[in-house]
Amino acid sequence: MTRILYWNIEMFDLLKIDDPDMDGVLLPFNISNSAASGDRSTFILNNLHATAPGDDPKEFPDIIVVVEVNVGMGGYTATGDLVTGNAGAGVRLLLENIRASTDNEAWMLIPPLMTGRCEGVAIYYDSSRYCFTGPWLWPGGNVGPSRAPGGAPIENPAYDGYDGCLPDRPIPDGLPNAGMNESCVASRVTGYTYYQTIGGDAAGAPVVFDGPQRAPCLATLAEVDFGVEPPQVGRTFSLFAIHGPVRPNRARTYLGKLANVTEVVRPAVLATNDVRLVLGDFNFNLTDPNLVQDQAYTDFAATGFQLGIVQPADPPAPPVPGPPTGYRGFFATHMRTLAEATYWWTGSNADCYPGYGYTDPKSFCLDNIFARFGPVQGGVDPCGALTHITMLNSVVGTPYDDHARVGNMPIGYFGYGMQMGTVNQYQAPPLVIPAPAPPPPPVVPDPRRASFGQWGNYGCIRSTSDHVPILFDV
Repeated sequence: MTRILYWNIEMFDLLKIDDPDMDGVLLPFNISNSAASGDRSTFILNNLHATAPGDDPKEFPDIIVVVEVNVGMGGYTATGDLVTGNAGAGVRLLLENIRASTDNEAWMLIPPLMTGRCEGVAIYYDSSRYCFTGPWLWPGGNVGPSRAPGGAPIENPAYDGYDGCLPDRPIPDGLPNAGMNESCVASRVTGYTYYQTIGGDAAGAPVVFDGPQRAPCLATLAEVDFGVEPPQVGRTFSLFAIHGPVRPNRARTYLGKLANVTEVVRPAVLATNDVRLVLGDFNFNLTDPNLVQDQAYTDFAATGFQLGIVQPADPPAPPVPGPPTGYRGFFATHMRTLAEATYWWTGSNADCYPGYGYTDPKSFCLDNIFARFGPVQGGVDPCGALTHITMLNSVVGTPYDDHARVGNMPIGYFGYGMQMGTVNQYQAPPLVIPAPAPPPPPVVPDPRRASFGQWGNYGCIRSTSDHVPILFDV
């Protein structure tokens, strides 16, 4: 079993977790930029320590995927180039922090490549159990893109500025790029092709990701037992990290384009012990306002993938005048701004557990996982399953079991405590919208309402990201 933590950390760079500015004040919190960045760093690392129930022996994730590594317009050079500057320094510092937080120096960082304007993707992995295999090779320096294996040898394949981020050890036999050092291979963000004719694009034609479209970042890894000689290879992983365009219609079109990319959806049957994942921020909602799953997600899953966060077949009947906001909260991966967020009934917006009024009512579920599995060695059963999907919700904690759930709403698997330090747990509102007339306001204002947005509560959480991380097993 492999455990993966995925997170869109909003505009992640060095200043997110290590801002040297002691004099500047982060408004409206009256905390220095330096202190705020330290709190955000601590909060990010806390998410590594979600606990599994019962006799599950695994303590930490095996792979961590961070989307929205922010290079900025001034730092962007070309899709496929190495992430440098503050963004590069930030992902390298996060590697050091992950090693310290997990007491494991074997954590490594796949040097992030630019996937489009302004940003890239960072992927971390525990090299004591996993091997990075590419799929492509790095040409050296900081100018990409990575290139397909074969051709003339690369004279100096080192990544500029990323010393110690990848192991200098040979990739085991039986894996792609076997015999090459892990420090010489690279993820892939270019060179994708269409597998069938689509509109004016013929089968085999290059896929162009431009403008608001960011290219998928493909990294290949393998489970390896390095404690035996020769190392014993287990399952292999093709992991596509996605960040869709910001407008829903563009995002739907983008996912439809991915459904026709050879490298994403072909072959129709995966090889033995092969796992393929397409995960990230797809940037359009899982359902429409009536809680019907968006057809674009269904269509992509029809290419052979299992969708992780799904709309159940039997949602509870919505009470008048609309669907229960609490029901949406069980699927929420996206949060409101500090100015918009509430933690209480607000007039006609009768938000309830677990989403209250801090999850976005229109774009509440933007992040997701698609998975495919090849057969086990010598058999026909799939070599894994997509399970234990949990949104690590820092506002109310997980799993979502403070109330008896309605229908088959997902409550999550991992335990992760409420991260708001100065607000006592609110008395949980009911699971359904109350009577159309909201309860009268208290005679004496409840101080917890005003304190919700303070830095020690929702303030630090939302300052870190507008998305919640997702932890799951495959």
